[in-house]
Amino acid sequence: MNNRTNIMEVNLKSIDDEPRARDLDIADRLGFARPRDIRKLIERNRSEFDALGTCATVAHVVRGNPVKEYWLNEEQSLLAASLSDADRAPEVRRMLIKVFVAWRPKPTAR
Repeated sequence: MNNRTNIMEVNLKSIDDEPRARDLDIADRLGFARPRDIRKLIERNRSEFDALGTCATVAHVVRGNPVKEYWLNEEQSLLAASLSDADRAPEVRRMLIKVFVAWRPKPTAR
């Protein structure tokens, strides 16, 4: 019997020619009760995230408050899922691996 939960794939966005996943989408797939809490996880571990590349951010104003949205690269996305203690973390990591691998260019036949 397969006990895996089907996790909806995240949509990737190209930022500076690199695929990125939005922080809130990852948090949603992990099952965070408050998806914005993933930003606390990122900030607590910021040096580890920065060691894996630039943390791309997009600034928004939500209900009059400034908000910083993180767009994570493949390694950072997997780190977020690994640092999470969410029950769905293993399934989310598998989903992230599949989505990022699918984004990569396919080798051309010679």
